[in-house]
Amino acid sequence: MTEKEYKHEVVRPNEKLPVWVWMHNSNFNYSSYIAPHWHQSIELSYTLTGEIDEFIIEGQNYHCEPGKILVVNSQEIHSIKVFKNGIDKRALSVIFTYKFVKEMYPMIDNMVFSLNNYSKLTDGQKYKYKKLQKLLQQVATIYAEKENEYKNISISVKLLEILEILIKNFMIEAKCKSTKEVRIVERTQAIIEYIQKNYQEELSLENIARYHHVSKEYLARFFKKYIGITIGQYIAEIRAKHAYDDIVTGKHNLTEIALNNGFSGIRTMDRALIRIYGRKASELKKVN
Repeated sequence: MTEKEYKHEVVRPNEKLPVWVWMHNSNFNYSSYIAPHWHQSIELSYTLTGEIDEFIIEGQNYHCEPGKILVVNSQEIHSIKVFKNGIDKRALSVIFTYKFVKEMYPMIDNMVFSLNNYSKLTDGQKYKYKKLQKLLQQVATIYAEKENEYKNISISVKLLEILEILIKNFMIEAKCKSTKEVRIVERTQAIIEYIQKNYQEELSLENIARYHHVSKEYLARFFKKYIGITIGQYIAEIRAKHAYDDIVTGKHNLTEIALNNGFSGIRTMDRALIRIYGRKASELKKVN
């Protein structure tokens, strides 16, 4: 699988760093959810404080406590859910673009990183895992500094060391997928991409099925089996995520936000927001 063969989400690197770095920081007095998605890049997640209740990668559910490292390989479908409990939760995301990794290590094609199941690591890998924990903690500490003229240099050096450890110690040959498995991946990604591009429009099981040249019955079964939720739930969750972003920026009134994000009105938007964030739009607006 190469970047030329598939369309995918665009992950833009930080303009001053060779990779994309982001700190997730919230007290989570309400639930938080990132719907199933995928990208060509390679993503590292490091839990700093609190817990991530459900981090699902290719159907495998991981519960993340402080110190847990997860890697999402290129084109793997993943989602995240954090339940409300009022505990401060912080996590660091580091995303290496596939192009950057390939430039650093040209033999990356047909290889994957494997470190998510800590109990299956060798003693040598566990030692390197601890080194990764230390480096990721240092990245998080430096990232949070406001006055540091060497900040970008320091982070870049540590990110390159992280990548070196991953390649030397946790890289294995990717399992060869059967023709059926490849088709499942392609179809799943195509459906997700279509919904994410058209969530503001009127979407139904029937018109999505027609676009992908399958029956609506087949599409419903397929999506539920491989994504774990219904098409209707996924559409509502994508719309709710975008609506939430609009609510916290405060650029539009709630009716405009609902209509701009594909909802029929505030009531339907509120139902989706409550399922994911535990609060309706007016309450989220007050909090933010």
